[in-house]
Amino acid sequence: MPRIDKFFQALFQHKAREIEVVAGKHAMLHVDDAEPRVITAQPLTQAQLELLLAEISTVQAMDKLTSGGELALEYTSPAGKAPLRARSANGVLRLSIGRAAARQITPRVTTATPPSAPDASAAPLRPPAGVEDRPRSK
Repeated sequence: MPRIDKFFQALFQHKAREIEVVAGKHAMLHVDDAEPRVITAQPLTQAQLELLLAEISTVQAMDKLTSGGELALEYTSPAGKAPLRARSANGVLRLSIGRAAARQITPRVTTATPPSAPDASAAPLRPPAGVEDRPRSK
């Protein structure tokens, strides 16, 4: 079971709007009409957040994320399905799970690979079962 599933379990168990995790800080649970609540004993490091995401993401998506990009997907955990959004800004990884992340996920746009591309004949990499990788359009 991926370690990130514990965050999804907390999201559904507390009927939360969002779980927000920023590298170097405690994970925060946001429930409607309530003050945000700390849900981790220790702040999570950048490396810990990267490991959480690497368990459910593709290598290409992680490379993009760690080089300053974004990752947005719908993830199905044993507790339920919810949107997840991660972004790296100024070397700090930020993760949002829940309804707040859903507002920032855009539909996938599929484009054909140009025939001159070196990988045109290679089979596309697929995310692990239960994970749908959705790049954010600009």
